[in-house]
Amino acid sequence: MSLKPLDNEKDLLAKIAAGNQTAFTDVVNHYWNKIFQICLTYTKSYETAEDVAQDIFFKIWQKKETLPSIERFDNYLFIVTRNEVVSAMRKMGPRLFKADDIANTLAANEVTPEDNLNTKRLAELIEKGVKLLSPQQQIIWRLSRESGLSHEEIAAKLGLSKNTVKVHLVRALNTLRFYLTQNLSLLFVFFFQ
Repeated sequence: MSLKPLDNEKDLLAKIAAGNQTAFTDVVNHYWNKIFQICLTYTKSYETAEDVAQDIFFKIWQKKETLPSIERFDNYLFIVTRNEVVSAMRKMGPRLFKADDIANTLAANEVTPEDNLNTKRLAELIEKGVKLLSPQQQIIWRLSRESGLSHEEIAAKLGLSKNTVKVHLVRALNTLRFYLTQNLSLLFVFFFQ
C-alpha cells in the first residue's frame, strides 16, 4: 500500500492553509481509502476505523497553517496516522485479532500483491509475538484464537480452572498488545511503502 502524492499537492496544501475547504476535500478524497484501510486493518472495526481516519484528517485541518512548510506530506500523514492508530489501539484495551482476521479484512477491500505481502509480514510479526509468551500462554492462546475454543472448553481440555485460563489469556493479550504497539512503526513502514 503506498501513498502517491497528488500532482498539485503543494498548491493544495497552501490553499488549505488559507482555509480553502475544497482543496482540503480534494486531499481527503485522495488519501481517504488508504488511510481508512490501514485504520481498519489495525482496529478491526469499521466504526472505529472511520472514527480514527476522521480524527486524522481533523487534526490535519486543525494544523492547516503549518501545511505549506511540510516538505513531504506523505511522511507527515504517515506520522499522524501512526500516532492516531496507536492511540486508538491503547484505548481499545487488550483486544487483538487472529492473523486470519486481518487477512480477511484486507480481502474485503481491493488487495494487491503488495498488500498480500504486507499482510504476511503482519501475520509473521504476530506469530513472533506469540512465541514470546510462556508455553502455557501459547497453548491457551492457540486453543482460543486458532481453534476457537471457549474458556470452559480450554479449561476442560487442559485440566485447569476457567479462571486460570482467563488469567493466562489476559496476560497473553497484554503481552501481545505491548509487543505489537512497540513494533507498530515497523508495520506502518510496510503499509506505506
